[in-house]
Amino acid sequence: MRVNTRPYCEACAANHHQHSALTAFIFGLLVPGLGQLYNGDYLKAVLIFFTGWLILPWVYGIVDAVLVAQDIVEGRRMEQGLPPGYLILALKIGAVFFSCLYLSLVWLMISGAIALVTRQ
Repeated sequence: MRVNTRPYCEACAANHHQHSALTAFIFGLLVPGLGQLYNGDYLKAVLIFFTGWLILPWVYGIVDAVLVAQDIVEGRRMEQGLPPGYLILALKIGAVFFSCLYLSLVWLMISGAIALVTRQ
């Protein structure tokens, strides 16, 4: 049986996660850096998370997450510490919480900036 173009025995393949560019896109869209975390690029995930409020790093993170995930699926790139199934489940559940938190912070910053502009 093959998972992400790599051959595995049936028992080992059952414990491997099939990587998805769509999942990387959704994670990257919800929270800056979450797509990189899904792909195993932990340092890049932290950098994009802390600079995502600038919007351009967030957009870069979405595109990068999809391209890297596609490379993993097609076998052009080795999986880098792909999280086990329970961690993938935690990421999916946590994505809702972190996306709400991050979008709330962005909304507070935007509304604060609008309030400052309208006072002057």
